[in-house]
Amino acid sequence: PVYNAETNEVAAGTVAMSASGGITGAAGGTIVMNSVLLSSTRFVVYLVAEDAAGNMKSTALGISITTLEDKVSPEFNSDPTFVPSTTEAGKARLSFTATETVFRGWVLAVPRGSQATLAEVRSRGTQIVSSASASPSLSANVRLVDAKSSMLELSVYVVVADRAVPRNFKLTKPIGVTLNDLTGPTATTTSMLFAPREGGTTATLDVAYAELAQGYYTI
Repeated sequence: PVYNAETNEVAAGTVAMSASGGITGAAGGTIVMNSVLLSSTRFVVYLVAEDAAGNMKSTALGISITTLEDKVSPEFNSDPTFVPSTTEAGKARLSFTATETVFRGWVLAVPRGSQATLAEVRSRGTQIVSSASASPSLSANVRLVDAKSSMLELSVYVVVADRAVPRNFKLTKPIGVTLNDLTGPTATTTSMLFAPREGGTTATLDVAYAELAQGYYTI
């Protein structure tokens, strides 16, 4: 293969990889490829060397390598954080930074004190990361419960996965989140009984609410 300086290629369709460390000004050494490689995958690598005069030369043949299986799960640099929304009921802004690119992610909220397994978070949770939005970090509004839910005290679990084949998963410990109450009390009865007392001017209003009401008003 011949190096093409204009296209930065050593062969048609094969982009030359940048390298760093250990070989500047030397005749040989260890090269660390900066490109993100898939685990358990065969690659053909072409090496291009440049001398002080700017002359470049590539290896005559590609070097075949097979990457090792990735068995290391992604880690969080710190516990993910949730900031409850002040405008949208049931939502919070989730933020985290991982030690490697996250290609899949899920979040599941359960009543405070309840437990959830990795499998449950993946099957029942809301997907927050896909391959199209893969990144080591995330900051996004996520729905934890239905907007009309009265469940505000939550234990939230986050699961992330890397791009390894097979994938490695990481499950957080339960994260306590208290959502803001942004909805009014909802009547649970389908009708309201408003019956005047016999011979009087007052009436009885019979209604039940899904949460404790702090005051009642009639019009």
